[in-house]
This record gives sequence, structure tokens and C-alpha cells, in this order.
Amino acid sequence: MSALNKIRLVSFRDDENQAENAAILESRDRVEAEIDAQLAAQARSRAEAHARAIAQNKAQHESEIAGQIEVRNRVEVQFVEEVRARLEQERVKSKLCCKFDPVNPVFSNC
Repeated sequence: MSALNKIRLVSFRDDENQAENAAILESRDRVEAEIDAQLAAQARSRAEAHARAIAQNKAQHESEIAGQIEVRNRVEVQFVEEVRARLEQERVKSKLCCKFDPVNPVFSNC
């Protein structure tokens, strides 16, 4: 019978109960809306951070590629300069030491 002693009768007042339920639902809706707004802001923030990280990574990669291209261009320019210098040396050498024999079209004394 101890279980029976714990039972209490509660009187309901419909008007107060409905107003209280409406206030609770309104409060719950407001809290849920705030949570949704916070979650949306967090998702937006994460998406923006991810986009920034991707853009930074892309910019760094492009910078590295540009650096490699610059190094390659410098090497090619140096190679072209060396080839031109050798060609000039060969021209000078051919003018100084080689004679052309029109009868026997072979360079001699080179």
C-alpha cells in the first residue's frame, strides 16, 4: 500500500495549462531556431575556412610551379647564350684560320 500513498491527485486548469504549453512551445521553437542559426553559421564558417585553405593551397602550388618555370627559363636562356657564344667563336675561328678553295671546295687549315 505504500505505492498508493505516493499517488497524488492534481487538478488541471485548462486555460493556464494551454497558455503554459504555448509558452513552452514558443520557447522551444525559439531555442531550436537559435540552434539552427548557430549550426548554419558554423557550417558556413567551416565551408569558408575550407574554401580559404583550398585557395591558399592552390596559390602555393601555382607559386611553386611559377618558380620552377622561372628556373627552367633561366637555364634555357643560359644555354642559348652559351650556344651563341660558341657559334660566335666558331665564326671567328673560321674567318681566321680557314681558307676556302673554290677549285676544291673543302676548308683547309682548320
